Amino acid sequence: SHTLFRRLGLSLVLFTLAFANSVPSARAQDTGLTRGDAVVTGFSGIKPLDIPLPAGADPLDYFFIDLQEPSAQILSLSAFGFGPHGQLAPAAVKRQIPASQVGQVFAVTLDDGLGQPVPNIYLGATSAYGIQIVGPDTDGDGFPNRLKTGKPGAQFMAGQFGPAPGGNPGTIWRVDGATGAVSAFASLPGNSGPAVGDVVFDTRTKQFFASDLDKGLIYRISADGNVLDSFDHGLNGRPAKGLAPLADDGSVMDITNPAFDSQNPATWGYTQKDRMVWGMAMHDGRLYYAVAGGPQVWSISIANDGTFANDARWELDAIKLPGQGPITDMLFDNQGRMLLSQRGEPRGSYNYSVYAVPGKSSVVRYVRETPDNPATPSVWAPEADEYAIGMRPEYRYADGGIALGYAHDPQTGALVRGSCGTTLWSTGSRLRTSANQDALDDGSSDPDVHGLQGNDASLVRPQNVPPAQSYFIDYDGLFGDAAKGGHMGDVAVYQPCDQQGFVVPGDLPPGFYPPGVRPPGFPPEYPPPHGHWHTNLRLHKRAVGPCFPWGGGWACRYAVTIRNTGPSPYFGPLLVSDQLPATPPGALMGFGPPPWACFMTGPSHYN
Repeated sequence: SHTLFRRLGLSLVLFTLAFANSVPSARAQDTGLTRGDAVVTGFSGIKPLDIPLPAGADPLDYFFIDLQEPSAQILSLSAFGFGPHGQLAPAAVKRQIPASQVGQVFAVTLDDGLGQPVPNIYLGATSAYGIQIVGPDTDGDGFPNRLKTGKPGAQFMAGQFGPAPGGNPGTIWRVDGATGAVSAFASLPGNSGPAVGDVVFDTRTKQFFASDLDKGLIYRISADGNVLDSFDHGLNGRPAKGLAPLADDGSVMDITNPAFDSQNPATWGYTQKDRMVWGMAMHDGRLYYAVAGGPQVWSISIANDGTFANDARWELDAIKLPGQGPITDMLFDNQGRMLLSQRGEPRGSYNYSVYAVPGKSSVVRYVRETPDNPATPSVWAPEADEYAIGMRPEYRYADGGIALGYAHDPQTGALVRGSCGTTLWSTGSRLRTSANQDALDDGSSDPDVHGLQGNDASLVRPQNVPPAQSYFIDYDGLFGDAAKGGHMGDVAVYQPCDQQGFVVPGDLPPGFYPPGVRPPGFPPEYPPPHGHWHTNLRLHKRAVGPCFPWGGGWACRYAVTIRNTGPSPYFGPLLVSDQLPATPPGALMGFGPPPWACFMTGPSHYN
């Protein structure tokens, strides 16, 4: 468990508690980036002002971005304790990068270490989770006033684009992969607010490419963060397919103008869709990029000196995607197949709920024609394979991020050596819901999951419908939040493709801690709650998954559900602690009752 300072109405909050005996160390305390780890971005969440609300006030006016919660996290995917069977899987949080350090971020990429043993992480500022603005304090409570529309003197809310120095809509942040130190790496010039689309690293030329949603340019950035030059698809790419050049219309985001509406993305200054570049990927010396209009996929060669070549090429029209949202991420697998991840159309949300249209965004895979069919305009097969994302019947709940990672052992969940690029990890919203989960013992339903889905990359529809042969990982530990949509961002997995081992047998899986050891960031003590609220918190505990033998004892997982049954919402920290009963006499000598018991729910299996 970690600090939770969120609004708790009738929603559920899940805590993972783990117990083992005689454990000398816990691997999950390592906070550096290691093989198999995932870096995931998502909305950092909100918290209310700690002040009495004026009579008749709208509570939403007093909710602001939570600066202490993560905009990006390093999650360990190294050992789940079981194979992929549709479960909510444990993924230890190794490091959190809070909104106070980087603001809201979407794009994530890794370099190759640039001569160092551990790669560094790069995060792009984003408008994907809405644009929140504030004005001067006019009611004397000591805090800025939250605004829905533009107004003279308006500013971006703290936590929107990161702090100074360097924090602005065009910022790309660098996170040291070993120490976690955060610094401003580069800034896309003149970005008024639409922010960064995607960021990719080219291992051959040791440089970065970043797409700008304001002007529609692709910037080339050196390894030390200098912006070198740019490529304009609207002017220099479109003519390669006989399309008329399209210049940027000059739209900008002006939050001081009353025409700006935080709930209407059309007022946010995005460039036109037919020149807007978002997702990108490097493959065979070419930079592939997705244009929102269509959407389409194009590519351009990168010369040996790192410059853009004059050979832009149309690749395909992704016209059969389920919605009108952009392609925000793309990659190539070991066989040269192209995977695209779509995000729902952007939405503004004053209540911080829906940032992308849900249920109309998918992950698809295109295969090259072999041999190329001259009768078709593209070298890619016209029909794409589609992945089932999420357990809801549409199976189209992608949030726009994809990455490939190692395979997992079908029994233990441990990473399999020599299996680079086997598991597809996708970000998504409402990946698991109460409609496809067992009811809790107290009659309530299991929580909704916003986070990651991991499945074998070979399982395309209809083979994995529903995607029950998957792992599901929740991002923020908050459940029962079915109204949320588009809160997840991108994902990158550190997977050096060599034959080295990953998990030493006997290591305690991430997310499990020995008695007396606190997880990283676990608070020592909370002050008692304060405020005049009519709340009533009820706690329910149940076993999650099988216990398994470890270190001379057993390691087990439990879900603890806290439900507020009172009429008022609960604001404040939550601290859950638990302790198993002492080992019964004689248990370790082979007679008497076992040291402790695990009670299974759902399909039972034992290790």
